[in-house]
Amino acid sequence: MFFEGTEAAGIPLNDEKFGLLYRNHIYIARQIVASVSMDAPKKARTTTRINWLLRQLKSTPKDIRLDSWGKRSRSSKSELLGKVQNNQSLLIPDDNREIASFVVSLTRPMGLKRSVGKRSFIDSVIHTLDDFYGGVVFG
Repeated sequence: MFFEGTEAAGIPLNDEKFGLLYRNHIYIARQIVASVSMDAPKKARTTTRINWLLRQLKSTPKDIRLDSWGKRSRSSKSELLGKVQNNQSLLIPDDNREIASFVVSLTRPMGLKRSVGKRSFIDSVIHTLDDFYGGVVFG
């Protein structure tokens, strides 16, 4: 039986001001998405805020997705890290709103096997969280 839906679970991190959000999109895109949300610096211009984020992610893989959320905005600007490093204006909101927060996320294929082991759902979640936690949050 197939259905469309999303599961989400939060994992608070000790001594951090943000937590790790694990979200998996079931049967829609067959993807596991791990993401972390953080506030943008308060007293800075838009490009300075984007450069601040890029400095935090110097050694991060280029396939990480970045979202910038403007204040009181219903949508975000989203792009891969590799492209944003070459052109910071890709994250500037269309209406030039002040950037309030960023979301950094890693997407990996979801395992479809029910058992434990290679290409299983549980292992795909564990590997995604390991890659994200080790390579992005503490990278």
